[in-house]
Amino acid sequence: MKKLKNWRVLTNGTLVRPCGAHVPTGKPLANGYLQVSVSYEGKRTMMKQHRVAHYLRTGEWPDMVDHKNGIKSDNSDGNLRSSDAVLNQRNQYRHRENTCGITTRVVNGILRYRIKVRANGKQHERTATNNLMAASHLKEMKKVYWNEET
Repeated sequence: MKKLKNWRVLTNGTLVRPCGAHVPTGKPLANGYLQVSVSYEGKRTMMKQHRVAHYLRTGEWPDMVDHKNGIKSDNSDGNLRSSDAVLNQRNQYRHRENTCGITTRVVNGILRYRIKVRANGKQHERTATNNLMAASHLKEMKKVYWNEET
């Protein structure tokens, strides 16, 4: 696969070219990702900056790189991980109209929070009547089904 000789990545995610110059962050693309121009086998090519940072830290080019905190421009140390589509979709942003981050519905005039977690091809669901209970259920389900500590 691609090799980038003498490139470095700082803990904050800033890339450093072989000549020692820091790669400017620049304006994110429309999809939120940052790009960098690299020379590979004598050709200039554009690559997503988080993929280059992950490669420089780990030495691997995975199919997908996930930002743990969901911020596409944050390539800091510890925020990037090798991923697959399922893991990557777990930390997507919620819809702008969803103020609590958990799906809601009204049943018999009572607002209910619906917490869904998908693991091993099965969907697990719980309901709650307030934000605190919903947050508690979500934390417990992430721990049980995804082995995540939040």
